[in-house]
Amino acid sequence: MPRVYFTVVISGTAWLSLAFLLFFIHHENKQIMGNIKQAMVADIAAVGPPVIHPHNVHDTRGGGLTRKLDGNDEDLDSVLGQLDKDIPRFGPGEGGQPLILSGKDMEKAKKSRDQHNFNLVVSDKISLERTVKDTRDSRCQDITYRFSKFPTASVIIAFHNEAWSTLMRTVHSVVNRTPRDILTEVVLVDDASTDEDLKKKLLNIPKSVRGKVRLVHTTHREGVARAKMRGAREARGEVLVFLDAHCEVNTHWLEPMLDLVHQGPTTVVSPIIDKIDPETFGFEDGSLARVTFRWSLETRRIPLSQIEKAERLNPLEPVRSPLTNGGIFAVSKSFFEKIGGIDAGLDGWGADGLDFSMKTWMCGGSVYVVPCSRVGHVTRQVPPYSFPGSIQTSYQRNLVRIAETWMDEYKDEFYSAVPDARDRYFGDVSEIKSLRARLSCHSFDWYLSHVTPSLLATANNARRAWGRVHNQNHDVCFMPSEEGKKLVLDICSNYNEKQALLLTKDFEIRFEDLCLDLSDYRVGQHVTFEACHGMAGTQEWIHSKPGKIKHRESGYCLDVAIGRIYKPQLMTNECNDSGTQRWEFRHYTKRMNH
Repeated sequence: MPRVYFTVVISGTAWLSLAFLLFFIHHENKQIMGNIKQAMVADIAAVGPPVIHPHNVHDTRGGGLTRKLDGNDEDLDSVLGQLDKDIPRFGPGEGGQPLILSGKDMEKAKKSRDQHNFNLVVSDKISLERTVKDTRDSRCQDITYRFSKFPTASVIIAFHNEAWSTLMRTVHSVVNRTPRDILTEVVLVDDASTDEDLKKKLLNIPKSVRGKVRLVHTTHREGVARAKMRGAREARGEVLVFLDAHCEVNTHWLEPMLDLVHQGPTTVVSPIIDKIDPETFGFEDGSLARVTFRWSLETRRIPLSQIEKAERLNPLEPVRSPLTNGGIFAVSKSFFEKIGGIDAGLDGWGADGLDFSMKTWMCGGSVYVVPCSRVGHVTRQVPPYSFPGSIQTSYQRNLVRIAETWMDEYKDEFYSAVPDARDRYFGDVSEIKSLRARLSCHSFDWYLSHVTPSLLATANNARRAWGRVHNQNHDVCFMPSEEGKKLVLDICSNYNEKQALLLTKDFEIRFEDLCLDLSDYRVGQHVTFEACHGMAGTQEWIHSKPGKIKHRESGYCLDVAIGRIYKPQLMTNECNDSGTQRWEFRHYTKRMNH
């Protein structure tokens, strides 16, 4: 994808002076910031035009690559526009640091956790405009975007009984860290909140952000999906950006997403999510990962493998992802409307990102995670509020609805993984199926084959055996370690999901996207779990029920070695009839029962 990079070379003295001034100047001193900007422009003029290092010769945004910056240059504004908001400050939680409570505050915090599923006492002590550390790859700072060609954006935040401090910190971070020319508005959708204190405060949005905020109320409880759809209908921007109500966006968070949407209007873009600890509100750096799902439709993040990282020519390039990062993403409003937006039949909380991601891929779009966009998100497992019929019930209903509308014959995989969902009522989906036909959307089989092939390899019709793999001699099972790649032996358990392995029709032994791998073809070598490569060789294993697990290419078998000091270990050995080489999966297909 096209990119334009440049570095502005400024004298060392100027940068040192700037750093000194920024440390001591208060963040709201607009006059001094204006003087700093003028000084920088003068210094740039003194050393001549900026040095341009094009990493891509194609410039799709218009304008020349080499040009002199002046005081009215929009790109200079993009570089300097946020300096007055993120000058280093001292105070609780500043710089994204954790805040640890003590004494009476700890007692108060216990009550707040029950109400919001995070530490409200800590949140209330932290400034609504706190600074955050720049968690981007340092090379992101060398990218400049031309705003003149960018679409405008409406940021949509739907909420119900959200804590005031987290809601307003989200809003302030958006307004303070987004170039004003591309931020049309922040649309707050109050989904029938009942908290009287919150309702009063919403009547007095802080002046510092009021000019960009538009407040919309639903007349009755709609749930996340319909509240977001209400915000989308109200939005005036050309791009819709959906955020949760407990986020803090980072430096230049929106530009990389808008850039990608501008280049491909059918592209849906998510940022990397940094974790905000719900207890201390400290920032924890997120990592670049794809977002995918299990057959149960439980979503999960898969970091890029070392091989994938090595093969990426540009580490800042966006990564294709089966799903968006939760419900946080940017999308062209016209494309959003064309494919029907988020399913308004989803109730309560959850699964809206899953639904929209499948719809996007199958109906002509694509989903990417862009490395240079970072958004902090307060992590909590379940929402603190209720919904008619319970949150858990509505969430499972949403998953069933997605399975019935998008998964075609593969919905049986979902019901196999979640058997109690089979008879769940999911509402009328005829309108969505008509939309699929009208837009000539792809099948779910196409989605699996082209977007998430690793999941296809684990379908029922691709299995030979599955479940825990038990050694009959030592009564142990093998599984990946917490770190992922190392293989460990442990007591067999029906409740340890890491022991749920698959023997596929392609003779891979898999745990999700990891395959049992032998890289050293010698006796006594340890085996590991590596990213599945689909090329047999190091990852091809022969097994019959019950019996040896033999590495086809090396001819060695998996064996349990017991030492006097060390715990049982799995390694390769010459094949024999010892019980230490007899293995059995918990389940076998009919063709394996012989």
